[in-house]
Amino acid sequence: MTKIVFLGPLGTYSHQAVIQQFGDSDNTTTSQKQKYELIPASTIPNCFDILYNDKSIDYAVVPFENSTNGQVAFTYDLLRDWISKKENNFVLGSNEILPPLFAIAEQYVNVEHCLISPIPLDSIPSHFQNLYSHPQVWGQINEYMNSKLNGKFDKRIDTTSTADGIKQCIKDYNNTDGDKILSLAIGSRIGAMINNAYIIESGINDLKGNTTRFLILQRNQEKNVCNSLAYDADHKEMVSLMLFTIKKNVPGCLVEVLNILKDYGINMTSISSRPSGKLEQNWEYVFYIEYIYDPSKPWKTEIYPKFNEKCISWCVWGIFNRNPDYYK
Repeated sequence: MTKIVFLGPLGTYSHQAVIQQFGDSDNTTTSQKQKYELIPASTIPNCFDILYNDKSIDYAVVPFENSTNGQVAFTYDLLRDWISKKENNFVLGSNEILPPLFAIAEQYVNVEHCLISPIPLDSIPSHFQNLYSHPQVWGQINEYMNSKLNGKFDKRIDTTSTADGIKQCIKDYNNTDGDKILSLAIGSRIGAMINNAYIIESGINDLKGNTTRFLILQRNQEKNVCNSLAYDADHKEMVSLMLFTIKKNVPGCLVEVLNILKDYGINMTSISSRPSGKLEQNWEYVFYIEYIYDPSKPWKTEIYPKFNEKCISWCVWGIFNRNPDYYK
């Protein structure tokens, strides 16, 4: 049986990404159904560690970036740190680093926050005790909080995930002390469904269309292109994710790397950077680029050797099919 580690618990947007990628084993047709075991991890670093160290695990699903908030710093820094380890596998006679894990697919999950109750309610109650959610959520529902919830609850409480917030509001109501405490939570539709909770109102986030992008990872020696059930069979556009470092304070170093893409007509779709993460290398940066990967181009004979000339180190962390949801 396929085993998948993801940023848990069940009912999170990471869980939704798993379902989008591999199918819902409980709610798909017999022909689509893929049996798998889910292993929730408490942190993104745990997802990386479990996949790398436990050979029984097949895939990891981790958040990579958000259309509103940008980089998921934990994931970006892990990609950086994992190629900075002493046991790096450099290609012989090259500055290329072979990554221990490899990105083989991407998923885009629409972030739609819902106001959730432990019991059926037709409208927002005039008063309830606690409001639970993940800390990142509060900044995404400011307008709703001010217009619909202002003065209606006693305490706002942070939880480790939106799914945990839903569980906590259910626990408040089912407490064993006799008096039922009505608390609400902000979470996802799948979180409400899995925990048998009830949605009072959906789509309460201030910005509509807010989307989180997830990467599906596999151990490098087992890498393959992993198509989602949602992909068209003839979908051919591919994307490559690459990290690289260049000489510090040398004019034109970054441009020289990017010009390689220009010279070969390669479309770069994103560029970003993070600090090196090394105390002895303050104000040095690791660059992250993504570009359209055309298998017909001379990667091994011409393009990769040019990266080798212009970069101190470089690492291709993934080559995978572009998810059609990218264009929505």
